[in-house]
Amino acid sequence: MNLNIELTGQDSLVLTFKLLDTPLTDLWLERMSLRNQYPLDCPERFYGFNPVEQELYHAEQIMRRCVETINAHEVIITKPFTNVYDQDCLNYMHNMHAAHK
Repeated sequence: MNLNIELTGQDSLVLTFKLLDTPLTDLWLERMSLRNQYPLDCPERFYGFNPVEQELYHAEQIMRRCVETINAHEVIITKPFTNVYDQDCLNYMHNMHAAHK
């Protein structure tokens, strides 16, 4: 049994996976068929398939949303997120994560 996943965009790509015929595979396929009804994962964790500029923009938007979410609970990040090229900003974010995990 094969599973084909089609990635569309500027350069289309089809990934083919051979699946073992097991009860677990059957259950997994059943659950995956329901994924639009019940989101099972976060599609934002898949990255690197778009042009660099788009990926950078996406990464920066995620970082800004994370800072907003954290600060909505408790204001602990006092420096604004600037961009992915600002090493001081990235070091600060890393230090905040390490201090509050």
